[in-house]
Amino acid sequence: MRPCAALVQNAPKRVRRDGRPSCSDHGAVPQTCDLIWPTDPGAAALRIDSPEAGANPLAVLTGIAVKPDTRYRLTGWMRSDTPGVQGRFYAEWANASGWHSFVLPWTEPSAEWRQFSVEVDTAHNPEGRLYIVVQAMDKGRVWFDDLALAEVK
Repeated sequence: MRPCAALVQNAPKRVRRDGRPSCSDHGAVPQTCDLIWPTDPGAAALRIDSPEAGANPLAVLTGIAVKPDTRYRLTGWMRSDTPGVQGRFYAEWANASGWHSFVLPWTEPSAEWRQFSVEVDTAHNPEGRLYIVVQAMDKGRVWFDDLALAEVK
């Protein structure tokens, strides 16, 4: 998978040949994962188009380094122009002790950008790596921007 690196402020930077962050689809449902380039220099947002009711396409950013046994806050912005569509983002990893997920509940974004957050505890992450997922559900479009994973002091 290739990550949408500009979406997450402190993510490893991987870009396409044209200098823009790379992005790929993930999952079995037909989906799109479009980068939207506003006129502001350096600004970017990720739009996920969910093709039908019941679909839940996502994009994954892998390889985020974290400190074990540390609390973080994952914050990000969402908006949508489609009533009824929902979005969420989360941090997750799997290891010998199982799956560890810290998930923002499904939320129906408004037409205006709104910030959301979810707490992440890396107590069960001795490897010090996680991935971040952005996801839409049901028919419509959801934009995500400025995700940041910051240590809670």
